[in-house]
Parts: sequence; structure tokens; C-alpha cells
Amino acid sequence: EVSRLEGVRKYDELIEFIKANADNYVFSMWSSNSSKAIDKVLKEEGLDKCFKLIVSRSDVDYLKPNPDGFKLIDDGKTNIDQYLFIGDSSNDEGATKALGMDYFEVSF
Repeated sequence: EVSRLEGVRKYDELIEFIKANADNYVFSMWSSNSSKAIDKVLKEEGLDKCFKLIVSRSDVDYLKPNPDGFKLIDDGKTNIDQYLFIGDSSNDEGATKALGMDYFEVSF
């Protein structure tokens, strides 16, 4: 479903997974949305404390599928095979291919 914010898609199953596993995994977000839109949705959904780092479109020089945003998430210590990118677009998938990272597509 599209939320009250134009173009923001929320996946209830993923939201519940993140809430249930915030203590089990390190979650970061890399989005092509603005910080304002991201912050609003995270607060509405009770996810505002679940992410270690959030990378928005204003934080990068190039949007996905360019892998530019991942350099802000990567801690330099974690092997790429320890990351899982969860996305919903061909741009998300393209970024993961450029990085050699596992990708899980969320779809309606």
C-alpha cells in the first residue's frame, strides 16, 4: 500500500520483522527518499530507534543503482557476505549486484 506520503511504500511484514528483531540484527537504511520523508514514516511506524544508520538521497552523490550510499553503511570490518540488502526495485537490485551483496526482494 502507498502511505500518506507520496511514493513511500510500506511493507507490514517487513515492519514487524524489524520491530521483532531490532535486538538480533544491526539494521541500516539506504533510501532514495528525503530524510524528512524517512523520519516521518519511521516515527509513524515506531521504527525510529531500530536503525543504526540511515542514508538518504541528500547523503550521497549518486542514487542507486550506483553503490555510493553503501560506503556510508559499511564499517570496513564486516565482510560483504554478512550483509543482506532488502529492497523493492531494480535500482536496489542493481546496487547489490555492483557490490556483490545478497539481495532479497520485497514485493506486494
